[in-house]
Amino acid sequence: MRPFFARQTDKKDEGAVLLTTLLIMTTMAILAVVMVEDILLAVKRTAQIEIAAQADSYLLGADDYAQSYLETAVAADNPAAANAQLREGVSANFPLEGGLMRVDIRDSSNCLSLSLLNETDGAQIFTTFFEILGWQDRDAQALSARLKDWSDEDEIPSPQSGGEDFLYLGLNRPHRTANTFFESVYELRALDILEEREFQFLRPFICAHAPSGEEHLTQLNLNTLSLLQAPLLATALGSADHIELAQELIASRPVAGWTDMDEFWAAPPFEAESGEDNEGFDQNDTFADLLLGVEANHIWVDVTLGFLTLEKRAALEYRISDGAIEKSYRYFGDEAHWPRPINLLEVEP
Repeated sequence: MRPFFARQTDKKDEGAVLLTTLLIMTTMAILAVVMVEDILLAVKRTAQIEIAAQADSYLLGADDYAQSYLETAVAADNPAAANAQLREGVSANFPLEGGLMRVDIRDSSNCLSLSLLNETDGAQIFTTFFEILGWQDRDAQALSARLKDWSDEDEIPSPQSGGEDFLYLGLNRPHRTANTFFESVYELRALDILEEREFQFLRPFICAHAPSGEEHLTQLNLNTLSLLQAPLLATALGSADHIELAQELIASRPVAGWTDMDEFWAAPPFEAESGEDNEGFDQNDTFADLLLGVEANHIWVDVTLGFLTLEKRAALEYRISDGAIEKSYRYFGDEAHWPRPINLLEVEP
């Protein structure tokens, strides 16, 4: 017979073994849960990467579709037909397995390009434009001067409240001026002169069409201007007093559009503008030679994609020169769209 104390020792050993076993099993269970969570997270991450990659492929497909369409419908030798389509706007919906992609194509020639600031009359053009939009004369000159100093190559500030490097180096986040053409309209936020609401007000009317070689390609397309874009035509006509004339010209535009500038200058609203002296509208007092044309030179493409768990927006812009299509801009994100022009009768800056 085993002694009593031996039996007590055996029971203590059995309890220790049991506790050790439970501790090991608990540790293994925790490790298993952690490993499973890591595996599930890795699976989800891999799935999201695949979804994002597929979405990017769809966006590339939209790029191919837009370029193919532009080569056949817009850059062809039929400007009247191209203008007719661009006036209405071209939209296409592409149902996808797990989503939908929408492509909107429009004429993006109808904007005031910031590259004009490097022209001789560039500052005056923008001063006229800001006055038409509601800025006071002094404020319009100051804003134009600041824009010009940002893009010109010298370090001499314009007399009308301009600003070169010394102005921006004193900011909380110091930086220098670009001293070259605007790459994007979003650079305007770096000038420290516009409030965000003012920037959003300007956004539909301006663009950053950098020149291509000797061609500036900044001309508005008279045949696709809308009534809401009348401020742009009034700017080209040289005065804030011409906003009503600009609206009349757009409203009375021939169904097929103007074939050339001579036909545009012969439009009936100009005869009414001549008044009693019957001297006609003085084309020499305008910026028409620099700003007006009858064909599209830039095309904007908005892409909106909803695919499974993702929503993406992309903006593509193409330059048209001598019938050739060249992609000049690409942007992704929530601001990757061109907002609709604001009705000046409803909103003031």
